[in-house]
Amino acid sequence: MNTFTLNTKQFEHDYHVDVTIPQKGFLPRVLQVGIDSTSLDLQMKLDEEYQMLQEDWRLLRTLIYPGQASVSQYLPVNLRRIIQNAKQIFHIDRRKPGDLDPVYIINSVQRLGEQLIVVRGDDPLAHEAQHNATLRFGMHLRATLASRPILEREHLTREAFDWVLGEVESKFNASLAHAGEMRGTLAAQSIGEPATQMTLNTFHYAIINVATNTKTPSLAVRLTPDFAKEDVMARKVHQQLTYALLRTVTAAVEIWYDPDPSSTIIEEDQSFVDLFFSIPDEDVEAKLHLQSPWLLRLSSTGVYFILYI
Repeated sequence: MNTFTLNTKQFEHDYHVDVTIPQKGFLPRVLQVGIDSTSLDLQMKLDEEYQMLQEDWRLLRTLIYPGQASVSQYLPVNLRRIIQNAKQIFHIDRRKPGDLDPVYIINSVQRLGEQLIVVRGDDPLAHEAQHNATLRFGMHLRATLASRPILEREHLTREAFDWVLGEVESKFNASLAHAGEMRGTLAAQSIGEPATQMTLNTFHYAIINVATNTKTPSLAVRLTPDFAKEDVMARKVHQQLTYALLRTVTAAVEIWYDPDPSSTIIEEDQSFVDLFFSIPDEDVEAKLHLQSPWLLRLSSTGVYFILYI
């Protein structure tokens, strides 16, 4: 849960916005010129959003998880992954002001919460069951898609934000288990998906991650059938393998300032970066904010190495 571990000061810093006071409004250059950023009508909507977030925060800490220092649970939709995918698909540029209206964010999130139906019915019992079924996910949704984080941290455009809302609704509906559904069989089938991702991620880590001192240096060379069947021939190939330094195969060395690792400003590397982030990885996404904006770019004949420094 986004807000559970926050203290009062942190919670106010992350979510409270007062556009009537310049120091407490949205950060400069977050909103495009022409979007309302100072009116009392906007402040009323922001106050409504903040009061709802405060109530969610209070319920989490006093009623749902009382006395717990931390919580860990699975929710039907990975919102962080969807937002990260949106930033890659729509090539979000953090340096440009966005066209997303705060009021539009608040109203859209509210409508989305009303559309996520688990228990249908108009009687009081159905309403209570629906509220209980979506309570925690609704809190997570409101905290993650709140106006301040979306505008100041994620820098989503309106097109990207609408895509996020559609993905959330689609994946939420796909996660519902109907009465009599064979959940065990579906869960067993789903094991293959993350296992495949781990295999593919191993390939990516082999390219991206660099260790100062490799514990087990090795090189695998596949021989053609003619050489593989003869020990003498295989040894000859082994003897002819020469020790090569990186500088002997490097054509150019460049240092770039690239503030967003998930969406590079280097056109030649865009396809490579898109390919790497096309396979979501929660560990990588969680550490993106720690990544250095400076990178060392080594290029040889058609091969590029990107090292963050």
